[in-house]
Amino acid sequence: MSESPMPYIGQIKLASFDYAPKGWAICDGSLLPVEKFAELHSVIGSLYGGDGKRTFALPDLRGRAPMHFGSHKQGTSGGTETVTLTVDQIPPHTHQPVGTTTTGSLPVPTGNVWAVSRGLPYNNTADAPMSPSALATSGEGGPHENMQPSTVLTFIIALTGTLPPR
Repeated sequence: MSESPMPYIGQIKLASFDYAPKGWAICDGSLLPVEKFAELHSVIGSLYGGDGKRTFALPDLRGRAPMHFGSHKQGTSGGTETVTLTVDQIPPHTHQPVGTTTTGSLPVPTGNVWAVSRGLPYNNTADAPMSPSALATSGEGGPHENMQPSTVLTFIIALTGTLPPR
């Protein structure tokens, strides 16, 4: 299958280089003047932004994976690169304390594990089970990466060419 030498105006392609050749633009959400790019505006309108009268925006595919519109409205975007989980999103679980029956070498277990006393004066027989509140809170509320494995390429859109037939 041979490719037409003239792309359809508004056609998006992937490129292995980091620039847009003549007649193409990087899909970075840039605003373009309707007057100068009337044919492209007639194809994509203001789906991706702009006021639709003087300006319109190119699709912004930086850090985004494109998808067919399906149940989503064309031109919308969603998702996020990182997610901070809430307590409601974490399933109930426990964190068991770690210890050893070997003789300890430090009087305070901070940053270490509990061990049998090496003669320090304390009662190593538990009077009651350890309270769950005695264990430190897990997590720090920071975001974690939420991206699929990917390879970075450049999305470019045709500014000139042939108007796509309807």
